[in-house]
Amino acid sequence: MTNTLGVINVRDYGAVGDGKHDDTQAFMQAMEACNYRKMLYIPAGDYVIKDTIVCKATRISGEAMHNDSGTQGTNLVWRPSVVTDLKPCILIEEGDRIVIEHFAISGNENYARNRLEDYISKEGFDAQDYSMFVAGTCGIKVSKKSDPIFRKIKTDRVKAGMVWDNESGHISAHECTLGGLIGLFIAHNTSDFYFSDSTINGVFTCILLGKSGCNLQMVRVHLGFAPYGIFQVEYPRGRRNGLYSCQFENVRWERIGECCIKLLPDVLTWETTITGFGMTWTLADYSKAGQGWQSYCMPPSLVPDPQRYALDLGVVENCRFLTHTYGGALPSPNNPNARIARIQRLKGINDLTGLRGSSGLSSSDMVEIVKQEDDAFHLSTTSLLYDEVQSWYQQPVAAGQLLNTDQRKWTVSDGVLEVADSYPDELSEDIFKYYGDYAANPVVFRISPAGAKEPQISIPFLGNDRPDATRFKRAVNVRAFVLSPSGAQARYTVRLQDKDKKVRYVYGTYSRKEQRTWQQIRLQYSKPDPEWDASYTHLIIRFFSTTEPFYFLMPMASEDVLRPFSPYKHPNVRDDFEIAAPDKGLILRSPDGTRWRITINNQGYMTVKKL
Repeated sequence: MTNTLGVINVRDYGAVGDGKHDDTQAFMQAMEACNYRKMLYIPAGDYVIKDTIVCKATRISGEAMHNDSGTQGTNLVWRPSVVTDLKPCILIEEGDRIVIEHFAISGNENYARNRLEDYISKEGFDAQDYSMFVAGTCGIKVSKKSDPIFRKIKTDRVKAGMVWDNESGHISAHECTLGGLIGLFIAHNTSDFYFSDSTINGVFTCILLGKSGCNLQMVRVHLGFAPYGIFQVEYPRGRRNGLYSCQFENVRWERIGECCIKLLPDVLTWETTITGFGMTWTLADYSKAGQGWQSYCMPPSLVPDPQRYALDLGVVENCRFLTHTYGGALPSPNNPNARIARIQRLKGINDLTGLRGSSGLSSSDMVEIVKQEDDAFHLSTTSLLYDEVQSWYQQPVAAGQLLNTDQRKWTVSDGVLEVADSYPDELSEDIFKYYGDYAANPVVFRISPAGAKEPQISIPFLGNDRPDATRFKRAVNVRAFVLSPSGAQARYTVRLQDKDKKVRYVYGTYSRKEQRTWQQIRLQYSKPDPEWDASYTHLIIRFFSTTEPFYFLMPMASEDVLRPFSPYKHPNVRDDFEIAAPDKGLILRSPDGTRWRITINNQGYMTVKKL
């Protein structure tokens, strides 16, 4: 195949492939001959490689993915003369969408499942720091601007099967089988990673994430036969993140020994969807580790309370953990205190039905939420759904707008407020849906900084001149829309004041950073402490820029639930309102506090009765 259609054959440069001869120099010379213009072909055989091969080919193709069960293919026997941490057998630094396919890489370290203490330090493990691991090699490393496509690659007996550490993202892998102490290490999250139709295993974890997390799509992938499916560590690359806009579709978490996903406690998992888990647990008996399908758990010296959570997450915002495919996550049957998930902080609107068992109907105490933000709402929390339904049933007529829409009553600090004739982004469909009739001629406000300080607006609640007027028994919810052309943040806060004039704040929600389009802000489901005996006084909006203007629409504050926008305080009905019981009527209160019932008789005459 030499030079046929631009193909370089390693055999023509002296490679033997007998599992004994050192083929390193032959590979290096063949790569030089490729010179970024030709493909490298590796026939079936076992090629001993003792130093890193830098990819200079437009494509690397073996005969077939080597299989130890008898199917002979192309196998790179990775035996480095000098071992440095994550030293790769193949290093890919250049090349746009080059294809790497049809071969295996086998290292020389037999990472045993019953010897995890030999590879992992207790101090580093407790801190979830990359320093926990002993040094070791990797199969393939991707760095710099390269963005290869992997097909039918197999790795084993290495510290990490692959290391993705590039600057351009867009790495994809298909029909691969990755193993080692770590199957895949995403050291640097540069977005748009893709994995499909593959199996990822690991003696410790299938996927290791650095502190920057990952933006990964996985379709039809098996993760498992390992203590962890995904494990995150402190690693000095990139900004802190969790699972950032990930999509896991038809991904199975099979034979998990300790935890499906364990992230750093403070990282944000955002806009991530997992369609199902299909998970199974192994025994929590480390004495049986490595014995067939018995156990893939962690040693008691590292995890004294095993299989506590199926998922251990940091901050979760606007995510969907579902049961659509294979069912939901499950608590371990091996720990009486086991729960399905722990979430350090919950934000936004989430669907957590997949964290409530296979049916999504198990007890809500299976999910431990350490802190829930004021704007957080999750569909699987039966109590919240019950509260909302109960609120509508018990209060079919409720107040509409609770904020004073009279601009003259607002207090503006360090800024200039005016009605905007134009704005840099068209009103979104969500705005038109939410504002209904009032969106036909929307009033868009612009506030511009008036000095060196960040501007602020204080919008009073209706009736805040009366101490009892805004002392609502149920939650007050706020919905607003804001636009920053520069992507700066705004913060919405609800202010209260108690009978002793002490000021308190029950809500505080920021807009999203660096978003330059209209975005919706919700402050939901947080009630003031009843012991405060406090009243809602103002909605305070602070705009975090001293140079650029902000645009916003009139916020809507409503009791109990987020209601459609209305500029007025009135019963939230758009049609005739009927009191069905003939002996009931309309009750009005006169200025002196007297209550009067207005009813009507069979002749159509009204009667007013003092109560």
